[in-house]
Amino acid sequence: MKKCFTVITMKKKKILIVALLLCLCSIISACSQRQGIDFENVLSVTVISVKTGAEKEIHGETFNNLVSIWKNGEWHDDVTKTVIDYIFVINGNIELHYSSYGIFNDRENNFSLKISEEHKAYINSIFN
Repeated sequence: MKKCFTVITMKKKKILIVALLLCLCSIISACSQRQGIDFENVLSVTVISVKTGAEKEIHGETFNNLVSIWKNGEWHDDVTKTVIDYIFVINGNIELHYSSYGIFNDRENNFSLKISEEHKAYINSIFN
């Protein structure tokens, strides 16, 4: 009788361990996926200068490059405190705040993206 109890207990332990591992995997997976702007479905981008209020529609190759930088960037789960030089309006209402220091902030979803010097030079050239 004792042997039967031990076997049942071992089976329960294995099931419990598998269940815990599955939960842990789903938590890690959810945490590693950025839940913010859907960069796969960007249809329009407008840039607004905070200093002058000037607006500029982004089109063509510049549009594609900008969306690629956003999609492929390493977004972090925080918002960086920095001066806001430009506001990017995506699909008419979603905003990204940008500093000419090379940082995008998605304040609504609490994410930030620090871009490379090369990308920073490219994006800053959009405004000149």
